Order: sequence, then C-alpha cells, then structure tokens
Amino acid sequence: TGSFPQADAPAAAMTTAASAPAVAHEATEEQLEEMEALESIFAEEYSLISTCPPSFSIKLREPGSGPEGAGQRGPPSSLFTLLVTFPQGYPSSTGPLLDVDGPLGPSDARRAALLDHLSSTAQEAVEATGAGCIFQVVEAAREYIDAT
Repeated sequence: TGSFPQADAPAAAMTTAASAPAVAHEATEEQLEEMEALESIFAEEYSLISTCPPSFSIKLREPGSGPEGAGQRGPPSSLFTLLVTFPQGYPSSTGPLLDVDGPLGPSDARRAALLDHLSSTAQEAVEATGAGCIFQVVEAAREYIDAT
C-alpha cells in the first residue's frame, strides 16, 4: 500500500495546474502530429477534449487493460487521468499545461507534488529537445504515483 488512496476514494475535481490560463488558439501542425501519435499509442485511454486550445486526457492505466473496475486491481496510477493543454509556443518554447484527475483532492499536498514533478519533467524535456514530451510525462506520472 502506497500513500495514494485506493479506488474507492472520490475523484478530485479538476483544477488548473498553471498560474495563467491557456489562450484559445488552434493547434499547430506539430501539436496535431503529437496528439495523433499519442492517440495511436494510448488508443482508448486517449480522449480529445478540444482543438482550440489543443487539449486532451490520457488515462494512466496500461493501454488495453480494459475499463476501470473490470475485476482487476491495477497499480495506483491506474486511478488517475492526465489532463493536457498545449499553450501557444509548445513545444518549441514552453511546456504543456498539466493537471491530474483522480482520488487526490485539489488541496492535497501529494497532488501538488505530483504536478510539480510532472511540470518539471515536461519543462526539462522541452528545454532539452524542443520537441513533444507528453509520452515522457505519462511514463513519469505512472512511475511517480506507483513509487509513492
């Protein structure tokens, strides 16, 4: 048992992870290409929210593992969904806006620590490569949650 709550904990309401709201803009070609690649990789775990601004969610359960509560209790990360918005300038000059939905409340220090970790991971990847980083962020989220 880790320090994250189990499946019967209530889902947290979504809150904005970034201090500034995303400005509505159409997805760039590079952003659309990353979104298409993520949809291909994560299949049914990927859900498009909007293309203006570009935003989507990825359920952190393993691809193809079936719906939540299908009789198998997965790792703690399977209870979470990563919410992503691409601001203007992503990925060439700025990181994505990230949030998590799951059993941690908006004021839970563990949720804030997770978001800080994911934002740092994304920013480091963007600064190092100037390329899309969401696959790395998803993997970092799974590892962080399951290790905590």
